[in-house]
Amino acid sequence: MKQVRFKFGDIIDNGWAGEKNPTKKGIFVRHKRWTIELTDGKGKFWEVRHKADHRNTRIGSIYDNSETENERLQAELELYREYFKKVHDELEKEDSADESIENILRLNTQLLISLAALEAAE
Repeated sequence: MKQVRFKFGDIIDNGWAGEKNPTKKGIFVRHKRWTIELTDGKGKFWEVRHKADHRNTRIGSIYDNSETENERLQAELELYREYFKKVHDELEKEDSADESIENILRLNTQLLISLAALEAAE
């Protein structure tokens, strides 16, 4: 079996690790002599055997969905903008404070539902 060369940012499935192993999936950093170095992207680094008989598979890249992720973040940002505008408008009304609080809590619930729907659409 030929040794596969990965690129920085490739998401690697470590075929040597079991499903519950926290090093099962990692982000490729670099090739070493008999191993590859992976990270979780949060400061933890580890090495995985990577010779001709390796079991490591590229399953994606941290750069693959940047456009999709950007669109999702823009949609989420728009939800927050709408929410804060409604809260601001509610607070400017001259209604009783109790009524404003109830309306803001209702808006809070609507925001959470919208964010959950946005997350589910992924």
